[in-house]
Amino acid sequence: MSNRRSFIKQASWAGIGLGFIPPKEKIDFSFLHLTDMHVQRKRQGNIGYQACVDTVNKNERHAEFVLMGGDLAFDGNYTAKEIFIDQINLYKGISDQLKMPYYNALGNHDILGWNSRSKISVDDPDSGKKLIMDMLDMRN
Repeated sequence: MSNRRSFIKQASWAGIGLGFIPPKEKIDFSFLHLTDMHVQRKRQGNIGYQACVDTVNKNERHAEFVLMGGDLAFDGNYTAKEIFIDQINLYKGISDQLKMPYYNALGNHDILGWNSRSKISVDDPDSGKKLIMDMLDMRN
């Protein structure tokens, strides 16, 4: 490709072409995407998220899985470590009630201490993604 415009044009035509290929069989598959839960006690984010999970579980036609889109806890950037740990535990405890598997993705608020207003030491070993990835048993 010589330039971006050419690439976008060719990719668009390729996408249109794919739309004309009839499926061989109908696939009955669905998943849910939940994002920006910002779970915390202070603003009752945990109560709202619990209501969401309860609604998902009441649905008669369950999805195959749930993809969590990030910003699971309220904000690790400038929240005290103990509070952030509590928020992650709240999120995990409620998420574990889902009747289908769920998979986490991290958002910018799920990182511990990456802010000039950080309330942790710069040399804290749990700084960054480590704490939440360990607590949610995520692999690199």
